[in-house]
Amino acid sequence: MTGDDQLAKAASQAMQDGDVAEPTTLAAIVRGLAHPLQALQGEDQARELFEAFDRDFGFIHFSFSALPNTAKAQIQPLDEQRYASLLRWLVRGLRTWRRTEDPRYEKLVAALIVAQMCDSHQGLWSLLPNDIGDNADLFDDLARLVGSFAVAFNARPGAKVPIWEGEAVEEFKRADAAGDWVSVIRGWQQFRHQLFFANTLQTQAVRMLYRFSFKHLVAGLANLRQTPVAMQLATVLTIEQRLRLAIASDNPYVQIAVMYRTLTDDRRPQRLTDTDCGLLTDLLLKVANDAPRWGEWMKIFASYPALNLPLGRALAKAPQAAIDGYVDSISLFPKPVGPDAGRQSVAGCLREFRATAAPEQRRALWTRAYERWFQWGFNRADPNQHLTAISWSDLDYAVVAYACECMDEPALNRAMNSIRVELQTLEHRWHASFVDILTCWNRLLSKFQPYAHATFIANTSEDWLPEIRTYFAFDPSANAYMNVMYRTM
Repeated sequence: MTGDDQLAKAASQAMQDGDVAEPTTLAAIVRGLAHPLQALQGEDQARELFEAFDRDFGFIHFSFSALPNTAKAQIQPLDEQRYASLLRWLVRGLRTWRRTEDPRYEKLVAALIVAQMCDSHQGLWSLLPNDIGDNADLFDDLARLVGSFAVAFNARPGAKVPIWEGEAVEEFKRADAAGDWVSVIRGWQQFRHQLFFANTLQTQAVRMLYRFSFKHLVAGLANLRQTPVAMQLATVLTIEQRLRLAIASDNPYVQIAVMYRTLTDDRRPQRLTDTDCGLLTDLLLKVANDAPRWGEWMKIFASYPALNLPLGRALAKAPQAAIDGYVDSISLFPKPVGPDAGRQSVAGCLREFRATAAPEQRRALWTRAYERWFQWGFNRADPNQHLTAISWSDLDYAVVAYACECMDEPALNRAMNSIRVELQTLEHRWHASFVDILTCWNRLLSKFQPYAHATFIANTSEDWLPEIRTYFAFDPSANAYMNVMYRTM
């Protein structure tokens, strides 16, 4: 049996009448602390409490840490009874806890330590009875405690700490206070590997509230104004749980921390279920109603491949301002012909959008993307940007979509013929250098690609993202002069 199996067995037995086993060694040490609640938030004192618990119930720790089905992992029959008796003590204590009877939080601290030691794989609270949630005194107080969570975010002490680190910390704190989300995430990424783990109080208070009184958790976090704390709390819940919390909350600190942790958790790979993807879509749609914040979210998150499916579905229902924010977040620069992860990621999102959006919603996004692409014109406005070959862009899928769904055949032919005319008369204009005329040539051919691809795939099942071939505006075999002039291969 695994540690989870043995926990489930003990919890089942604890629901029956029987003995109650108090963690006496732990309780005695807690009573001797000057500030019991603070001990849960400090690494050294918390370790002392864990060690005290292990003196009486060390077999629980071993059941989770040892390999399954080994002698060390198996709990002996007498200890199985003590395990169940301990959980009876925990349940009874939570059902009857009153702040007036526990002003120093001695009983609550002992209960949270027991919970932490039994909740190794986040399996404890779902096994305990629902009527724990009837204790309004307990959850009112836990909500207040959760609302008071804070962290001192400072540069590391010491003479050898680089100057930039102190400056970066101060800049992060300014951005965090102002809700400048792009700067917040940029700053956070510099420090994400430092020890920002949730402590025992944070972990068990949040998990207990989520299980027994979700509304108290939402209310307790309503006024949280520190991204580091929100990042800590997001890690103590499963992906589905944290997403449900972010959707229920109106707190932007909670929402951005949940989104960031869901997409970028450094400690384990993200495996998003269908339910997770649906919740991500709901969260995105909630934020989409706040146009300025949505624009910042798109700059931060739109490029994450894991978000492609949820984002495509959200864009299918989002307002026009959200479409604008998404399109404007896509980086535009000429890309060499060939496989490219960025183009494929954007296309993945837009394929899902195309599959789920109504025709008028599709036309709105295609048109906005086409207008931005056309205005950009492969850096047409910058005389110092040069092209030496046909190039692609991250908006190619959307531009091809515009040609397919927003242009009729005559309009598409006019666009292509206009480029052909410009190519044929290009040498009749003054150019500062050969590099300049070569850039104009390749810029025009690059613009030609989406139109030509739309024409080519009109009667085929080929994908709307050009990845296999490029197109010429003339027959290379019949234009030897142009081949030599413009070094066309």
